Amino acid sequence: MNTESTNPFHILALSGGGFKGLFTAVILEKLEEDFGFPIANKFDLLAGTSIGGIIALALAAEIPTNKIKELFINNKEKIFNKPHLFKGLAFKAKYSNEGLKECLTNIFQDKKIRDLNHKIIIPTINYTKGSTQIFKTRHHSTFKYDFKLPLVEVALATSAAPIYFPIFQAKYGDFIDGGIVANHPGLFACIEAQKYIETNQKDIFQLHIGTTFHKTTSSGKRNVRKNGFFSWRQKLFDLLFSCQEQSTEQILSFLLEERYCSINSFSDCNQNISLSLDDISETAEKLLTQKAHEAFKQFQGNKYYETIHSHNAENFIPIPLNGG
Repeated sequence: MNTESTNPFHILALSGGGFKGLFTAVILEKLEEDFGFPIANKFDLLAGTSIGGIIALALAAEIPTNKIKELFINNKEKIFNKPHLFKGLAFKAKYSNEGLKECLTNIFQDKKIRDLNHKIIIPTINYTKGSTQIFKTRHHSTFKYDFKLPLVEVALATSAAPIYFPIFQAKYGDFIDGGIVANHPGLFACIEAQKYIETNQKDIFQLHIGTTFHKTTSSGKRNVRKNGFFSWRQKLFDLLFSCQEQSTEQILSFLLEERYCSINSFSDCNQNISLSLDDISETAEKLLTQKAHEAFKQFQGNKYYETIHSHNAENFIPIPLNGG
């Protein structure tokens, strides 16, 4: 691990992945048990997309990680409510977002971004504008709007996965899942740290936690070239998210070298059958939990573990608007 930095700035980046976010939640719970206090205190910037964004918001609000894990286990049927025939295929989203909204309201209540105790960025897509949008705490003087937004709305905006959940409509725009552009938000976080928090690249350390991964590849069969919408559905999103994550990993490894570390777990073809975005079966829950425990054990042997263990983030004080 590179120890030349004199003013280390630590980023936690959390990927999207639907119910597979249980993998992330279990690892964070283990980290919090080790450190003995809210895990967000170890990081100078939190970044999360989709379910990773929901978890990041919860960490920034200092909600205990065991409560975050319980959100998955105790509410999975409510969030991924039973789909009706033909939903998710052509006309309607596979699931309603009412169950998710209820769960988010229970944990965030009426809190807004300005109530968070830690700096955060949450990528999403503003479908009204047709461009990427990143919700942020007020850690720069030019950020004059996001701090007013309810956490529930931010969470719904970043996790509105196409096909699975409906577009989230707010008075300030229509939003879809940020995973389309940044399922791994780590590169956005590095840019944020340098441009708006005035951090030197050599001082940036980043810990990424994924939601397990596999490579989506061609079968090689002759008829693969004929794949239409119904054939592509899930595979298209798997391929998109997988390639985006791999590209981000490569770029961050190049930029940060030994100051970048990723906790993740590869799933083979047999395991991947039970690890889709919306598989909430007992098999999926067991497999994700087992993989998380194994990945955490490996992380404890990584040099980055000791680096983050010895780091304490500076207290975050939101920049006041002009006039107080």
